[in-house]
Amino acid sequence: MVKEKEEGARGTIRQGVWRYGGYIRHGSVLLGVSILAVYPWWSPRVLLAVLIVTLAHILLDYAKCRYIRSITVSILLGDQTLHLLIILVVLTAVGLGDMGSARDLVQSIWVLYRDPTLIVSFGYLISIWVGGIVIRVFLDSMGSAGQIDEGLQNAGRRIGQLERFLVTTLTVLDQYSAIAFVFAAKSIARFKRIEESPTFAEYYLAGTLASVSLAVLVGLAIKGGLALVRGSP
Repeated sequence: MVKEKEEGARGTIRQGVWRYGGYIRHGSVLLGVSILAVYPWWSPRVLLAVLIVTLAHILLDYAKCRYIRSITVSILLGDQTLHLLIILVVLTAVGLGDMGSARDLVQSIWVLYRDPTLIVSFGYLISIWVGGIVIRVFLDSMGSAGQIDEGLQNAGRRIGQLERFLVTTLTVLDQYSAIAFVFAAKSIARFKRIEESPTFAEYYLAGTLASVSLAVLVGLAIKGGLALVRGSP
C-alpha cells in the first residue's frame, strides 16, 4: 500500500513537472528573444521591464489555459492585444526612459533590424507556424473540427504549412497566377472526400481560403518591408 502511494505521488509530481514545463520553456524562449531585441538599450531598468513582461506573459497564458476551455478567434485577438498592452505599459512605466520616446524606439528598431534576411525570415515564421495556430483556432471556432479524423487533421496541418510556404513565396515573386495551381492540386487530392462529406467540404474550404489569404497578406508584407529597405538611406 505504501509503495503504491509513493508511486502515485511520483506520478503526480512527474505530471506537474511536465504540465508546467511547457510554461517554463515558453517563458525561456520569450525571455531570450526579448533580451536580443532590446540588447542595444541594455540597462538594469530595461532588464527589469523584460522580466516583468515575461512573467506577465506566462501568467496570462496560464490563466487562459486554466479558465478558458475553447479558444475562439475573438479570444485569440483579445489575448494578443492584452500582451501588447502589457508590453507598452511596462516599457512606459519602467524601461522606456532609457530607450527614448516610443517614436525613437520604433525608428531605432527599424534601423537595427531592417536587414532583408531578417524581414524574409520573420515573414515566413509568421506564415508557416504562427499562421497555423491562427488557422486552427479559426477552424475550431466553426465547431466542425471535432468531426474530422485526427490523422487527417495532422496531415492537413503539414500540408497547410507547405501550402503557406509556397503561396508566400509566389506572392513575393509576383507569381499570383501560380497560386491557383497550388489550390487546384490540393483540391484534386481531397476531391473524393469533399464529394462524400459536406462537413469536410466546409472544413476544407474554410481552412484553405483562410490559409491562402494569410499567406498572401504575409507575402505582401514581406514585399513592402523589402521595398522600404531598398528605398531607405
